[in-house]
Amino acid sequence: VMTGLSINTVTTTSTEINGTGVVGATITAEADHQVLGTGKVGPNGLYAIPIPPQAAGVKLRVSQTDGPVEVMETEVSSNTNQEVDDLVATSVADFGANALDANSTLDQSTKLQNIINKASAANKKVFIPAGNYVINSSIRMLTNMKLKGDLTQGTVLKNTSGSGVSFHASEYSEKRNISINNLLLDGISISARVATNIAITNTIFYNPRPGFNIILYASNNATIKSNIFMRDAKHAQPGAGNTTIYVSGFATSGTYRHMLNTQIEGNIIGLKISELSGIRSVSAEETKPTITKLQTLVAAKKIDVEEEEHNYISTGINSYNTLKDAKINKNFFYSNSDNVDKHGVGQDHAIYLRGSQNIDFVGNHVRGFQNGASGGIKFKSGRNILIMNNYFRNTGIIMYGNGEFGLGDTYVRIAELSNWLVANNTIDWKRWESSYKIGMELNYPTRTANTKNGVFIDNRYINYRNIPSNRKQLMKIASDDDIGFLPRDSYVAGNTRDDTVDGLLKAENWPANYVYPTTSNFNDWNVLLHPSLGAAYHEYIHTKIPMRDDLKVK
Repeated sequence: VMTGLSINTVTTTSTEINGTGVVGATITAEADHQVLGTGKVGPNGLYAIPIPPQAAGVKLRVSQTDGPVEVMETEVSSNTNQEVDDLVATSVADFGANALDANSTLDQSTKLQNIINKASAANKKVFIPAGNYVINSSIRMLTNMKLKGDLTQGTVLKNTSGSGVSFHASEYSEKRNISINNLLLDGISISARVATNIAITNTIFYNPRPGFNIILYASNNATIKSNIFMRDAKHAQPGAGNTTIYVSGFATSGTYRHMLNTQIEGNIIGLKISELSGIRSVSAEETKPTITKLQTLVAAKKIDVEEEEHNYISTGINSYNTLKDAKINKNFFYSNSDNVDKHGVGQDHAIYLRGSQNIDFVGNHVRGFQNGASGGIKFKSGRNILIMNNYFRNTGIIMYGNGEFGLGDTYVRIAELSNWLVANNTIDWKRWESSYKIGMELNYPTRTANTKNGVFIDNRYINYRNIPSNRKQLMKIASDDDIGFLPRDSYVAGNTRDDTVDGLLKAENWPANYVYPTTSNFNDWNVLLHPSLGAAYHEYIHTKIPMRDDLKVK
């Protein structure tokens, strides 16, 4: 895949022009017809040319030679993410003795806490300029806490303590309207209970401590969007405990509460540095500037990122109970199953949801998770589940029928798999991994008679010839004892495989004389499901499938 010429955002504080181009090409940067500098596109498809700071509105021109000739223009932006009414964390006028000192080696946790206390009480946003700020003690989040960093430069909050540091709101009393945007959190996590309207966006998590990067309990209307989550081997533990995002309500005999209206969209969960341009090509538009920022900072050695592989991810998203009304869309999940040295790190699914309902999983890219029992995406009971337009590279979908908390309105376990729409997914097979649960599988030992109303349409198994013939499976959506998604209340049509003459992907334990339609018919299957799923199908059917096998830029 050849990377074309591009220019990343240039602001009044920028000290370089950077972007993508054809490997080996020469890039020339000009401002008002004066050459500012030249540079070469590196083997990763990136260029960076040092420039003096430019005034807002200056016209910049970038040209590419010694390869396909291309020219692009842009204009210097005054937007560094700082707004007129923001308080500035480094401003003595705004914060007096508590003003932060960019690039100080001293711990500034107390100062930051005092800044948050003052700004939150005044319902003001706080802009933290680019720099490195040592934060070695945990920070208490308050209602109306709004922190944001520089759009294109690095606003780094760095934990050097050797112990856990987090932004936290651990009390059970409600906090509201919290936002964290465009920060780089080096060894710092986020944890909250009952934080209504919390938004964590365009933030880069790296060098994490053991455990989750984000934990949210019963935090309605949460947004986790366009973030990057990295974990290298030095910050991973053997086993499957290298987790990323946790979201759920409460499920105890004393407190039972759902987590409602969660949006987890456009995040990069696991990566390799040399593949960032490839990842960028299949990522959500809102995420691309954050990927570019990471590439630029790593190339300039401005952040503490040395390793190539940052995909030692066991699980991307966990919910052990009571997640309701969640959209998990357009994310990029990348674990270490294909790494040469796995460093003892195992997988525990890209997403692992228990007792969840009203879940959309759409337009995601899933790779590096094995095609066995620990891979893919896993649900333990689930109602109104939509899985559409995803790309699964050598992994699949696992359905368990365990009794779980979350499908009822009271503290009681319910075993149920109902109202499932699995449509237009691509499963790309690379190799057999000497395990089981390949493709789409309803778990036999945990099967429940309360499995009903499933629609499986227009899914594709490609490169299925790479799997040994004695290991290939049909869609395992029903068992041999009349339990599962069966023709009495379910629908299968238009599913294909590329290793047989007829190309039909059939369902295991469906009647031998069942005639599989080669195309799906909306009117035939819509009546089987909750009306919301048919409406969602029309909303999502044109979502781009983020399909890409080789992530290297060539």
